[in-house]
Amino acid sequence: MKRVGKDEFCTKMHGNPRAESDSKVAASSIWSLIVNCFQIKFRNVLLPALFFAGIIAMSSCTKNYTCHCDIKYSGTPGLPDSTSKEYSITDTKSQAKTKCQNESGTYDNNGIHTVENCYLY
Repeated sequence: MKRVGKDEFCTKMHGNPRAESDSKVAASSIWSLIVNCFQIKFRNVLLPALFFAGIIAMSSCTKNYTCHCDIKYSGTPGLPDSTSKEYSITDTKSQAKTKCQNESGTYDNNGIHTVENCYLY
């Protein structure tokens, strides 16, 4: 890599060999070089990388969770003491927890009292 002297740098940047004496112009030209390089790299490399990282981040938040429900029966002789069921929910953790807990409840049907308690497993 060829080393460029101050005069040559300022001449290339501003067409004025005396521009190195003006620190504001030199600083702004260096800044413009940095910004220009960043814009090129951002457009060609960083933007697609950020796009794919966003897709991966969004898909990695969605996972497969198991909802476990304990079911207890009462009210009529001969009913099973308790049972359980499990099913999977594919969603974010908070949404899966909400969906699972919404399955909990107390039901009465023909004299059979059912209590269903669901939680994320």
